[in-house]
Amino acid sequence: MLGPIAVCVGAFPTTTETFVVRELMALRQRGWDVRLVIQHSNSPNQSGLFHESIDGVTFPTIALPVRQSPMAPLRFVTNRRLRLAANVGRYGRRLAIRRTGYFGSLLSEPLIAECRLIHCHFVQWGLEVGEGLSGLLNVPLTVIAHDGHLKQYSVDELRSLQATTSRIFCVSNAWKEYWQQATEQSDGLCLLRNGVDIPTDLARPFSRSQSPIRLLTVGSLSELKQTALVVDAMSELVSRGHSVQLEVIGDGPCRDALQQQVRRLALEDCVRLRGALSHTLVLERMLASDIFVHASERESFGLVVAEAMAAGLPVVCSDTDGPREIVAPGITGWLFPIGEATTLAARILQLIEFPQQAAEMGRQGRERVRAQFNWDSRIDNLHNQLYELTHPASLKT
Repeated sequence: MLGPIAVCVGAFPTTTETFVVRELMALRQRGWDVRLVIQHSNSPNQSGLFHESIDGVTFPTIALPVRQSPMAPLRFVTNRRLRLAANVGRYGRRLAIRRTGYFGSLLSEPLIAECRLIHCHFVQWGLEVGEGLSGLLNVPLTVIAHDGHLKQYSVDELRSLQATTSRIFCVSNAWKEYWQQATEQSDGLCLLRNGVDIPTDLARPFSRSQSPIRLLTVGSLSELKQTALVVDAMSELVSRGHSVQLEVIGDGPCRDALQQQVRRLALEDCVRLRGALSHTLVLERMLASDIFVHASERESFGLVVAEAMAAGLPVVCSDTDGPREIVAPGITGWLFPIGEATTLAARILQLIEFPQQAAEMGRQGRERVRAQFNWDSRIDNLHNQLYELTHPASLKT
């Protein structure tokens, strides 16, 4: 097998981060020996060293929280390399002592000590785990910058990570350009867009005669995703006499507020909060819908938008960095200014009133995803990059 490599994430598995699970499975299929370094497991009663099973495939896993690790024993505190990895300048003395114990514990496990590359999902884990661990093992570090909150990191943090990382994979051109402008460096920055599978089935044919028109939105119920804005747009459509239904898939801290909003606007008969569903069920609901709506105020990419387009749905999305690169306005759907419920309602209404155009947008969106956001192409690209870093000698011969 290739590797071994350590993949670092936070909580695992997480229903809103299906791309991590899919990547793990794809890397294993391409022959990589993948070990997981996670902060904590969402599987019941799993901690420490164990084997995480995904669809019958097991991954050696260590679950150890970097910020809640026990205070380091003396043998770790006196180890200069561990102290450097703990980075007291960034994290302060007390947390650095915990981090010293964290890295000492990781290195004591052959599961991790053998790894030839550290691969982190999200900038946070590149900074908190990847920098220190790759330095201790003297192996390459790669980071996938999915982070929707990338702009919240300081320039010093971005520069530090860029200086210690062999590849920083940015999921959109906008994120790559932002990083380069912030650090004034392009070294190691690569574009690695997310990818999706193309379903065999298509969403039901769009027709104005269908009643009600089924709208779908998918995402965590947080302020960032602005699901309340979609409900406001629904209220406008219903007040104008349109027969529409909205299905909301996802869960989060804003669920209670959304339920209250639905009751306040008397939309109980046409807005349904489904909660979190499996990836398979989400795709099934896409195929049963007419229009996909996404109102997030910030997206590094917008994977769910690409998935909806792959299913053949016309989409209406907020004009943010990621979706701006996925959606071709007027061809595969529409973009609307962030936070403008009235404009969102108008764009949805435009699709309802011109069903032939909406159906053609769905077809064009599917082909756009097939050509530009294909899952297999994305994994091939990642595989080649990881192979180049772990087998440099073989590439020179």
